[in-house]
Order: sequence, then structure tokens, then C-alpha cells
Amino acid sequence: MSSPTVDTSYLSSTLKTGVGATRHMILSPLIKKGAMLDERVLEWEEGTYQKLEVYKVYKVSGIQTMGGDFRLTAQGNKTILRSTLNYSMKNGMWGMMNRMMGKKKFATVWRKVMAGYKHHIETGERVTHKTKLDIKPVKLIGIKVK
Repeated sequence: MSSPTVDTSYLSSTLKTGVGATRHMILSPLIKKGAMLDERVLEWEEGTYQKLEVYKVYKVSGIQTMGGDFRLTAQGNKTILRSTLNYSMKNGMWGMMNRMMGKKKFATVWRKVMAGYKHHIETGERVTHKTKLDIKPVKLIGIKVK
């Protein structure tokens, strides 16, 4: 795994890649002990783009839905990874708490996720919640909250 938020994951479908492939993830202590997600690929362009939805959330307080996408784009001798993360809260109380405190924490975690992908791609090393990551190169434009 190349994310500081995921401890372990495995395919939960017969499809290994492409639209309809699913994965079960056990999240790292960075999120919450015992937290898990199930995600499904909604859109797929081999080697350049994927759009995902989390269709089951276990033990992640307040989160109702999550989804996002990842796009690789060549730019000179570099490759740019862009990602969008969307999530919604279970109810108004969680929404208010998210606006007050959670959105900033979510942004910090997402920067670590993106830095984890960068670290893994450049070094080949497995990234965990204990990996020291340089988040300075990660530019976060924003997170949309439904």
C-alpha cells in the first residue's frame, strides 16, 4: 500500500482492474482503529485516470459517503498527480462539526495521502502511517463537502 491512511487492503472482486473492481481496506491508526472502507471503481482509463466511490464505511465517525478521482498527466519530464476527494456527513450535527474542525483535519490527511503516493512512486517503498513524508510539494486546492 502506498497510503499512510491504509494499513492493508485486498481485492474483493474477481476484477483486478477497471470499472466494477472493488477493494476492501483496513485503515491505519491515523484514521481510527478498526475503521474499514469498501470502494468500487466507477470510471477507468488505463494508466491515466480512475474514479472511485466508497460504498461501505465501517467505524469512521460521521462519514456517510466518500469518493474521488485520480488523474496522471505528463508535464515535461514530470508527471502530475491530481486528485479530487468528495465526502458527505451522516447528519447536520456531524456536518457542523466537520465545518468547525474536521475539514482542516481531512485536508491534512489528504495531503499525507498524496505525499504517500509520491513517495511510493519515487522510491518503491511501502508507505505506512509511520513513514516520514514531505508534504511541502503537495498543493491542496480544496476539498468539496456535500
